[in-house]
Amino acid sequence: MRFPVLLLVVTLHGLAIASAQNAPDVLVPPPPPPVRKKSGAPARLPVPSPDEQKRAEKMIRDLFKSEYAKRTAEGSRALAASLLASARGTKDDPAGLYVLLRETGEIATSSGDVETALAAVALMAERFDVDAAGLKADTLERARRTIRTPEAASALIDAYLAEADRAKAGGDFDGALAMLRKAETAARTARSDRQAEIEAVLDGLLETQKQHQELERLKTALEKEPKDPASLKALLDLLIVRMDDPARAKDYADRFEDEKTRKMILLAAQAPGDRAPGDSLALGAWYRALAGEARKPDRPQLLERALSHYQDFLRKDKLLMPNLGVTIP
Repeated sequence: MRFPVLLLVVTLHGLAIASAQNAPDVLVPPPPPPVRKKSGAPARLPVPSPDEQKRAEKMIRDLFKSEYAKRTAEGSRALAASLLASARGTKDDPAGLYVLLRETGEIATSSGDVETALAAVALMAERFDVDAAGLKADTLERARRTIRTPEAASALIDAYLAEADRAKAGGDFDGALAMLRKAETAARTARSDRQAEIEAVLDGLLETQKQHQELERLKTALEKEPKDPASLKALLDLLIVRMDDPARAKDYADRFEDEKTRKMILLAAQAPGDRAPGDSLALGAWYRALAGEARKPDRPQLLERALSHYQDFLRKDKLLMPNLGVTIP
């Protein structure tokens, strides 16, 4: 099968040479190459020129002329949805795709349809070489200024909370805090009943930020004195009791003098499926003992962990279940 393929390549090469020989002397610059993502994802296209956008916009406005004529909020939301659907079906028209997405974002934002606006931003960032973070921030800010209904306020709050989660997952606590402050402002402006929910998330973020700052302080102290008892005790309280992060505590397990503490940290860091029944039983007892020594606010979560390990023990030790008459959900 290689001969026909080779013949085809040679033929095409000859045609290309002949075409070049017969072509006029005017050189036409090639289109700009698509921008490659470092991750190996599909190439992103360059943003179309203003002239290309203008031509595409005229065609789109002619095509959706009757929809553009509807000035109501409902009509605008319907138009935004139609434009987004058309964008998703556009494959070989970069300028048309870009303008469809641009128009979708602007119309959806002005009509309070935050979800559709953000969907347009996400698709634009996927297909074109644009500043995704900047576009998203601009869209949310414009949406905040045009809130008119409780539903629009709720959608905007959801978007801010999602952005806060993303920032927090990346360790950007300041960015997450900024998003939550914006959500708080949006809820207050719209007199939303979600203000208490946002305040609870905000309190949780501030506590998490405080814990990470404390962790950095303890890590610095342990770099100076690797086996300082006070720092190790504080680290155990922070990572095991308050943050429930035995995987990170495992890195310091060998520094503890107490053999049982070393063993329990290593067991807690294991995946549940890797533990023997007796290990789960031992962990249940350990967390129960920690609860007895912990501050009152920390006791419920420690007892929940103890119960979880006891239940894990009973699931694994099937011989015990019939004898105890216990059914484990």
